[in-house]
Amino acid sequence: MTSTTRGNVWYLDSREIFHMKGSKELFNNLEEKDLQLLIEIGDNGRCSTKGIGTITFKRESSSHLHLENVMHVPRLKKNLISIVVL
Repeated sequence: MTSTTRGNVWYLDSREIFHMKGSKELFNNLEEKDLQLLIEIGDNGRCSTKGIGTITFKRESSSHLHLENVMHVPRLKKNLISIVVL
């Protein structure tokens, strides 16, 4: 299942324990810091988190969704919403 906002696709993921976004765009606020976490990505590589912040976007139902504690993972190519966290 996906949700889009301003051309970005978000994937609902039941395996992740964090919300994650690859680019800095859409963050309402972003505290840039090394969180000392390595995220394993699809090519079996690992990349570090570079910050944490909040993202707000409008869903198809016209209501807003506020995602807090979203990890900024620069090499990540897909935006993930953790079902576990929701």
